[in-house]
Amino acid sequence: MTSESELIDVNERRIQALLDADFDTLDQYIAAEMIYTSPKGKTMTRDQVFEGFRAGIVRAEKMTMTNVEARVVGDAGVVTYTADSVTRDQHGPVSAVVQATATFIRRDGRWQLLASHSTPISE
Repeated sequence: MTSESELIDVNERRIQALLDADFDTLDQYIAAEMIYTSPKGKTMTRDQVFEGFRAGIVRAEKMTMTNVEARVVGDAGVVTYTADSVTRDQHGPVSAVVQATATFIRRDGRWQLLASHSTPISE
């Protein structure tokens, strides 16, 4: 398995853990110092993101990834993909199609998400 295919696999497992609300698995794949930028430009830490999911304020219901590509240089890697997703918050379901960039670092022999950014795609 190439480093790129390994990184794509890790990203897919991270997304599945998010859909399953499996925080034990998410803890393995998301660095404590992770920063997330939402499609609306809001920046949050890992703890802030997890807080919303753990409290049930936000729930990921669907995410289909296409156009997935990965690049690895040393202990850094980037996965880009198009995501068709449905999340649910206190106002109801939110559907979005975004172009996402997930930046990973390899730490202690495993990949962890360090930064994630999503940009809405206009249809």
